[in-house]
Amino acid sequence: MGKMFFGTYVFNQALSFDTSLVTDMGHMFMSGYNFDETLDFDTSSVIDMKSMLYNAYSFNHPLLFDTRNVNSMNSMFYMAKSFNQALSFDTSSVTDMYEMFHSAHAFNHSLAFNTTSVTTMVIMFSQTHSLSDCNKKKIHDEFSSSTTWSATPYDVWATFPLC
Repeated sequence: MGKMFFGTYVFNQALSFDTSLVTDMGHMFMSGYNFDETLDFDTSSVIDMKSMLYNAYSFNHPLLFDTRNVNSMNSMFYMAKSFNQALSFDTSSVTDMYEMFHSAHAFNHSLAFNTTSVTTMVIMFSQTHSLSDCNKKKIHDEFSSSTTWSATPYDVWATFPLC
């Protein structure tokens, strides 16, 4: 299903199909600028969600995905400008979170992700303009034990006050 709706700029229809055996959802809605429908997918077999909602400007629905097998969330919400939903993902298998929320301008939630397997978080939160200092502090405190967090430019977040 990788790239299935890639570049469907005006597509915005409800989807319903069996995804229980799908392993690749990478780039699935990339550049689906107007897509804003609920995604009720069985993602238990998915290993790649790289750029899944990249440039999905309008998308803003809760994601109740089973992500226990996913290893790449690279750029998953890159420029998903309207996305502002709490996420409860099992990220214990994820190794790549590069640019995951880059330019997700509306995103303003703390994250409780397991980052022990992550090897890159570079510019993960670059240009997330709505992310409050309170949530930055929570994210920093949650992620700072990861060895890859130290390679990010977010050390200043440790100085923000608790909320």
